[in-house]
Amino acid sequence: MKIRGKLDIMHSDLTILRKRILILVLSLNLALLVNPALYAQDGDTSLHIRPGKFIIDPDRSILKIFVGRAGLLSEMGHNHIIISKDITGELDYSHA
Repeated sequence: MKIRGKLDIMHSDLTILRKRILILVLSLNLALLVNPALYAQDGDTSLHIRPGKFIIDPDRSILKIFVGRAGLLSEMGHNHIIISKDITGELDYSHA
């Protein structure tokens, strides 16, 4: 029997948010791997991404997703790493 309450709903919302953040971070990392010219050239040591549209190179790109365990029963589960070498697409990045 599964009891659903506010805690379950909050957990599912956090899980969805974590997934969206992870996808955004992975997309930005893929764009940086595709075009190293995205790094700032002004001597600044922090990472800056130049706005633009970037094509993902399927021959040099790997999509790696880490899915961690969470929730009340997380101690009974295990983590997963999903890897795909068959990716294509583009990233359209612009400053908002």
